[in-house]
Formats: sequence, C-alpha cells, structure tokens
Amino acid sequence: MSYGCLRCSPQPANSRDLERWRQEHVRHGKPATRPGLSSAVLAGIVIAAVFLVQLHWTRAEPGRGADTSSPSRADASGPDKAAKPADPVSDTKPAAKSAQVKPWVPLSRRTTFFTQPLDPQGYVDYAAAITEELGKGITPDNNAFVLLLRALGPRPSDTVRFPEAMFRRLGMEPLPDQGDYFISLEHYLRDTVGLKNKEALIQVLEQEQIARQRPWKAQEFPHLAAWLKVNEKPLALVAQAVQRPHYFRPWVRSGDEKKHVPLMQQSLPELGPIRALAQALLARAMLRTGQADYDSAWKDLLTVLRLSRRLGRSHCVEALTGLALESSALYGLPAYLEQARLRPEDWQGRLRDLQKLPPRTSLAEIVHLGERSLALDFCQELHRQGCELDGQDSSTFAAIYWQIQRAGFPWQRVLKELNYWYDQFAQALRQPDRTQRLRALASVENELHKTLEDTAETGLGRLLGAVIPQADPNLGERFSATLAALLFSSLQRVATAYDRVEQLHQLAQLAIALQIYRVENGEFPPRLQDLVPKYLPEVPNDVFSAQALVYRRTDRGYLLYSVGPNGKDEGGRTDQDKPRGDDLRIQLPAPPPNVRPIHLP
Repeated sequence: MSYGCLRCSPQPANSRDLERWRQEHVRHGKPATRPGLSSAVLAGIVIAAVFLVQLHWTRAEPGRGADTSSPSRADASGPDKAAKPADPVSDTKPAAKSAQVKPWVPLSRRTTFFTQPLDPQGYVDYAAAITEELGKGITPDNNAFVLLLRALGPRPSDTVRFPEAMFRRLGMEPLPDQGDYFISLEHYLRDTVGLKNKEALIQVLEQEQIARQRPWKAQEFPHLAAWLKVNEKPLALVAQAVQRPHYFRPWVRSGDEKKHVPLMQQSLPELGPIRALAQALLARAMLRTGQADYDSAWKDLLTVLRLSRRLGRSHCVEALTGLALESSALYGLPAYLEQARLRPEDWQGRLRDLQKLPPRTSLAEIVHLGERSLALDFCQELHRQGCELDGQDSSTFAAIYWQIQRAGFPWQRVLKELNYWYDQFAQALRQPDRTQRLRALASVENELHKTLEDTAETGLGRLLGAVIPQADPNLGERFSATLAALLFSSLQRVATAYDRVEQLHQLAQLAIALQIYRVENGEFPPRLQDLVPKYLPEVPNDVFSAQALVYRRTDRGYLLYSVGPNGKDEGGRTDQDKPRGDDLRIQLPAPPPNVRPIHLP
C-alpha cells in the first residue's frame, strides 16, 4: 500500500519524476528547469483549482477534515454491547476535553473509540489510553511482567534498552545495567566459555534443541548444564512471576518524539528473550527428568505452561508467542510420560494442574481493544504525517499533493467503518466453538468482499478521485475495508493457532489419563471411552472435525491424534514428519527429537 496516496493505488507523477527529469537534463548540460511555466506557477494553479472545487464539494464540520459521505451501516450500528472489557467510551458519554485542545476529528466510540487523552495536536494518545485501560488494578506486586523484567534486565538485546517511561508506568525503578540477568546460550558460549568456532557454536545450539525434547544428563551436554546453572536466579524469578495473577506490559511509544511511529510498526523486544527463558526451562525440565527428579521437572514444564497463558493481553503478536510456548511444552510431555515413574495419585495431581491452568486471553478481546487501537492509531498517524509516514517522498510537491488529499479525505467515515469491522471480527470470534466461529467469520469475509466489489473504482472516478477525494463517494468504505481485509487474513491464522493449541491441551489431558489407567491396570485401555468416568468426566471430540479423536494401541504404547485444521486424517503425520501432515499427535514411545538447521552469520 502506498501511504503517499490515500487511495491505495499507484501515486501520480510526483517529485520523484521531476527529480529524474532534472537529473537527466543536468547530465546533458541542459538547464534544470522545465520549459514553459515554472513548477511553482503550475503548483499554484493546481492548488487554486483544487481549492475552488473543494469549496464547492466540502461541507464544514467540527474537527479537521471533511466527511460529506452519506450515512452507512457504521452510523447505524451502536456500541458493541457484548464487548468485554466494557467499552472505554460510549456515544452516551460526552467526549472528555484535554486542556481545550481541538481534536482532529469529533471524538466518540464510533470514531476514535477512546476520547482521551489527547496530545497537543489534538490526536488521541492510544498508547496512554490502552495502558490506562489495561493497567486498572495492576500493582508492582501483582504484575508478572515486573519480575520478568528483573529476570531479563534493562536490555532485551544488545541494541535495545527499555525506555524509562516503561519503568515509571510499572511503578519500579529503572534496572541497572549489571545484575544477575538471563544470559542467552549464544552469549554464554561466546562471552563466558570463549567458544568462537562457528561449527562448535552450531553444534551446541543444536544440542539445545535436542535437550528441550528428550531426557538428558549433564555429562551428555556439559555446556548446556553449565549454562542452566549460570541462569538459576533469573529462572527462579520466572517461576515466581507466573504465580502472579496479572501480566501488564505498558504501551510506550518508541522512537523520536517529533516523528510519531505508528504503534503497529513498533516491536515488542521482550518477546524473544521471554521465549529464550521458556526454552531454558524446557531444557532444564528434560535434564531433571533424565536425573529422575520428576517433581522438579514437572514444575519447570508447568512454569512454561503458566507463562504461556499470561502473554497476549493486547497484541496478536504477544498471543502467538504464548501459543508457541504452550505448544513447545505440550510437545515435550510424551518424553516426560515415558520416563517418569509416578504413583497414580501423583499423575492425578499432574492432570489437575493442566485442568487448572489460567485461561488464555480471548482473541476476541485482543481484537476488540488492542488490535482495533493499533488500526485507529495508524489512521491518525496517516493523517498527521501523510507521505512521510513510511519514509516516502517528502518533497514540496508531494507535501502539497498530500495536503490536498488530506483536506478532502473522509476520515470520519474511515474511522467509523473500521470500528464497524472490528466489532464484526470480535463478535464472530466470540462464538462458542470452531464450527460456529468459522461460519461467523465466513459471513464477515463475504461482507468484506462484497463491500470491496460494490465500492470498486471506475475510470472517471479514479481519475477525479486521484486529485479530489470528494469525487469518490465510496472512498471511505473502500479504504477501511481494504485495511480490514489485510487484518482478516492474519486473524484467521491466529484463530487457527488458538484452536491447534487448545487441541494439544486436550490431547495432553487424555495422555495423562491414559498414563493413570496404565499404572493401575498394567496396560493402556482398548478405547478412550474406557477412561470415563473414573479418569475423566468425558472424552472430548476433535476440535477440528467435531468427531471422535483417533486412538490406536500399539505394541509398545499408543497413537492419539486429531485430524488438524485441514480436517483430513493423515495417519497422525504432523508438520514435523516426512511427508508432512497436518495432524496433531501425542504418541508413546515419544518420537525422536526434531532438530532444525541453525545458520549463524
């Protein structure tokens, strides 16, 4: 998408073309001016003509920017009554004023969603608004993120430092540069061990992949055992953090204050190190399993599972990281089941631990509050910065063209339509099961496609609208539908990832119930229904097919699997097998570890 032109189409001739023309003339020794009228005179004529036309087309309204489009479904739809948490603003509440600042558009639930706080230019400070909304009831003593920061230190990477504003909002002092912070395996090998040989580094990093998937002993992987020993204090902080009831990560806008970077373009630098912390815990769980310290091994596995459920309150990226951590821990469960020698009551305790894990943050609520705010923030930064938003042409000619576009662009319509689509996404995601959710999402997708078809540009409309936005009555709906469609494709993948992990969680509970049955009866049951009601109240159906899960006893164990998102029974083959499959599987004996190639610079 080209942000220099709000119509999401190739930009017309601009200063890039003029600059190429100028360089060509200079190269041939010709004057670097255009023949005939000067560019300044031409620009003046264009501005005057467009200004006169816009006087005829534009109706005055409160705020900056006209919205002369006719009412739409977004105007007819009220606040999302089912939204949880409650909407921060509603149409029945007056918009709060921030020090008499004139807002860039009229503030309401249907336009800006949040109505305060405003920055000095009249734009909603979405970072502060989201932080205030999510931070209600959060203290340094009940926030898991505070302890995770103490485990990671002030620098999530060599080039990034957490801003002091984040520490202030968390109610804690900035962390010193030196401390007992987590050390990544690669840094440990390079800086502490002094391992410089590239092949030797890769060998140990590949060993770490194996160590997360099967039991091992210190003498087998001595570097890994020593690395885990060095990181005992930060790993202990993680175990404490997951006992806290909340995970609150303030939204703090990074970058130059004079150049606002849209929130959706900002990274979450702590997610990589948090994932590394979880991987260290999984490696230690398998080390402790190999040492027959089954209780401590289970505590490490459970710590990763609880950590995974804490992530993802406001970002889909956070949620995906949490899902990845949960998948890794659950895939390591068969190796633990195969090795651990426990009494039935001990296994019953493990099963209760899985059943009592804190709930994952609802994807519907992430979309309703966090992802919606990212999209609205992007739109207002587009209004604020225009062609400079992503480093495009910022010359005088481009700036003039942008001002023409901005003055007549239907900003209110875009915001209202975006809110409408996010309401539809959230409502569809709140459906109670996958079948109903897919049906609801398909309905939203059809409506999106129809909107894009009904508002498609025609030849004359495209020509006029390139200069005069008011000449295109469908511009607002098309622009917002285009943005919504970009999100929708990603949203479907995230929703499927949620379903995959929920299916793995159900398979893990069945696997422990099967283990209890074997310990008590000397063999695995012939059928899953034999677990009911003594070991489980019921056997869940496959999340994806809504039919019975596939279960087969083998000579040495069993194979238990779901048909996966594609709905095809591929014999239990997963994406780790050759040929690849789409099934989700737990089996005993546990399959050999999967090691992915590692490439170092």
